[in-house]
Formats: sequence, C-alpha cells, structure tokens
Amino acid sequence: MKEYLQKVIDKYFGENRNLYFSPADCINLGNHHLYYEDKGDRIELWLGTDEGNVPLKVCYDADTLEELIKMIIY
Repeated sequence: MKEYLQKVIDKYFGENRNLYFSPADCINLGNHHLYYEDKGDRIELWLGTDEGNVPLKVCYDADTLEELIKMIIY
C-alpha cells in the first residue's frame, strides 16, 4: 500500500512537499498550496494559504489521495 501512496506523492509533489495552485474562483486571495505529511502508514494532506493551514484528510490509500488532490487543484 505504501508503494502506491508514494507513486501519487511523486506524481503531484515531486521533490517538493508543496503543490502550488491557483483556484479559478479565488482572485487575489494569496498563495494556495497543498502539502503533505508522511506518517508512515498514512498521508496527511493540508491546505495552505497566506492566512494559515487547514488539515484536510488523512489518506490510507492512493486512489482516495489522488481523487482528493484532483478535486482541489482542478
């Protein structure tokens, strides 16, 4: 399971823990980014802005993680 989670992390985050994006409906609200924390058996996904960070989801499988990332950045 961890191997599949790592493939999703590599696909979207690469070498960096931050994935910067521009939400289409948010104009001039600052920088938006996703970042993750690897907790060994799970990935914690966080949404960050200039105002602070909000925890989003704990993902135990790659499909859920990838779907959540897609829903947020696209």
